[in-house]
Amino acid sequence: MAWRPYCGGGCLEDCLQTATTERAVQSVIEEHPVLLARALGGGHGRWVIPQRRLGAEHVTDFIIGEKSFLGYEWTLVELEGPSQRMFRQNGDPSQALSHAIRQIMDWRSWLTVNLDYARSSRASNGLGLDDIDPNSPGLIARKKRA
Repeated sequence: MAWRPYCGGGCLEDCLQTATTERAVQSVIEEHPVLLARALGGGHGRWVIPQRRLGAEHVTDFIIGEKSFLGYEWTLVELEGPSQRMFRQNGDPSQALSHAIRQIMDWRSWLTVNLDYARSSRASNGLGLDDIDPNSPGLIARKKRA
């Protein structure tokens, strides 16, 4: 993989201000993954995996990995389009938020059923997600409304 210059927060901010689709945001984060890694605080020692296929059924937007003295820790990331509202005016979850939550729950269910495959190394035709937990934290990310 080629090294890419770090764009600072500017390219993500520019993208979030002008993007009309989830795909535009996905592209910027794929180009500059440190932006997502740092969103969790820090960023040193983390890596970002874009569009990881979970069998034939699912594709994550991103998975963030981190290795510490405790082992590997993973965060499942679902992006929502910049124009999506997360809550209705009455405070109830929007359809977009409900869908995002359901998607993360589906990924966790898939991991529960396919845990050995997910944890197996890539050399063994697995996903290489060492020590992944089916209950790994989920993160729903979207543009903050102005």
